[in-house]
Amino acid sequence: MTWPPAGKDSPLPSRFVSLTRTGHELPPQGLTVSPYQDSAATQGRNLPKPQSPRNAMPFTRIDMDTWKRRELFRHFTEVAPCSFSMTANLDITRFRATQKANGLKLYPMLICLIAGAVNTMPEFRTAYRESGELVIHDILHPSYTVFDKESELFSAIWTEFDGNRNAMYEAVLDDMARYGGTRRYCPKPDPPENLFNISAIPWTSFTGFNLNLPRAEKYLLPIFTMGKFFEQGASVQLPLAIQAHHAVCDGFHASRLLEQLQDLLDRGMRDGRYSTSDDLYLGDGEGHTHCLASRK
Repeated sequence: MTWPPAGKDSPLPSRFVSLTRTGHELPPQGLTVSPYQDSAATQGRNLPKPQSPRNAMPFTRIDMDTWKRRELFRHFTEVAPCSFSMTANLDITRFRATQKANGLKLYPMLICLIAGAVNTMPEFRTAYRESGELVIHDILHPSYTVFDKESELFSAIWTEFDGNRNAMYEAVLDDMARYGGTRRYCPKPDPPENLFNISAIPWTSFTGFNLNLPRAEKYLLPIFTMGKFFEQGASVQLPLAIQAHHAVCDGFHASRLLEQLQDLLDRGMRDGRYSTSDDLYLGDGEGHTHCLASRK
């Protein structure tokens, strides 16, 4: 996908609603931020152990001497550590109509499309490993929240991203059925390092949403929060907040990701599945894409 998209005069989408920036206090020396540690207390049913991609996690180490973003990275990690949040409305009019007509579930579909958009951009796959290495992961897997109405608690469940949108949709449904309602924060075992977060607040529409992470300036991966969709004239709009670290990306990259996601939303259906192709693609940041192997 070229940037700016054809017919666009500005890289900033018209759906742009709000932008906030959050500074971070420096953490104690040696702090390791890991939001995936499970509680010692275990509730709910016995759960199956999945195949984990933890040991199959290709990445590229960043050479700080040659990395084109090295000065920006050092400024936003050492001089003025900060993240920023951007909230925009996505037009899901066609997407919502097709989803309803085919009996598909909206949230799992959106999880798959967000994962597809994130994996096209290396800026959003840049992270510290648990070892302290700064790398660009080849692939990120989504970790998403599932709400339990009875307990009014949520769980964070992860699903492996393998590039096949249709197969991933079925895998998300399966993981939700297996691990939802356990009243545990991380019920699915063996989460890999290369996860990014998605959550939803389906009860409220919002024009701005920000997560305060005062001691997590080493957490570089994006965080997505969806709001309640609403009608605006003849269209259906979905608010989406992106929380990103300024050390690895700027508003330009967040705007590009929103355009990538809108493009995925606007594509047509084929054979009852939301896709013009069964494949999802990875971008290398230089305008090239690499097709991931399909799983038919």
